[in-house]
Amino acid sequence: MALMRRTRAVAGILTFCVVDPTSCGIAVSGRALSSCADNETFCESLNFCLPGDDCSTCFDYPQFNKELRRCTPAPVQFATDFCGGGALSVACQNYATQMHNCMSTCGSLHPTGAGGEFINCVTASDSSCPLTICEQACGCIGEPACSEPCMGHCTKFRDDVLRKPERFKTRGAVAAYVNRCVFGKKPKRHSFLEKMATGRTTGRRHANEADMEGPCGDGA
Repeated sequence: MALMRRTRAVAGILTFCVVDPTSCGIAVSGRALSSCADNETFCESLNFCLPGDDCSTCFDYPQFNKELRRCTPAPVQFATDFCGGGALSVACQNYATQMHNCMSTCGSLHPTGAGGEFINCVTASDSSCPLTICEQACGCIGEPACSEPCMGHCTKFRDDVLRKPERFKTRGAVAAYVNRCVFGKKPKRHSFLEKMATGRTTGRRHANEADMEGPCGDGA
């Protein structure tokens, strides 16, 4: 009951802020996107121009996009990893978000992805996954150079994952390889308590440990 009252109270505060942003300490100009000044950023949820490039007070749109000069929704983790932190380009965020959504759909259809079902879904010509044309994904068609880390990540993801689906037998194998070999993340090490909870304290290996520890590249 207390949690419900608190939730309603928070919702009421947010609604009140949207109706009158200045009541929550948000300085706004009251103009639409087309009339925002060069030193202002448009916040869609408030329908106001905010000063500077701080989107922290823009509800549901906390990410500043320099290209669009407006606040945007926070990107999914896959997009942040794929495009790099900071200001994500529109092209890269669009591609990475579409790929993330497609992989999530394939994951729902094939939870374990056993027998390569997951990666086959991702690479199927009739799936909803976007075409991986790296110059397009990184927004650099016709440009002398493409931005990093987008181009490096995209090329590796295309060449080592999408073009070699036969190497991945499970959904976990795809995730482990992408995180470690494409994004350069260190593999997660399970704590002793986690191993106890999953019965992995007797020397038995996790199904994806080989993928997390094996070499990157053609030998994976």
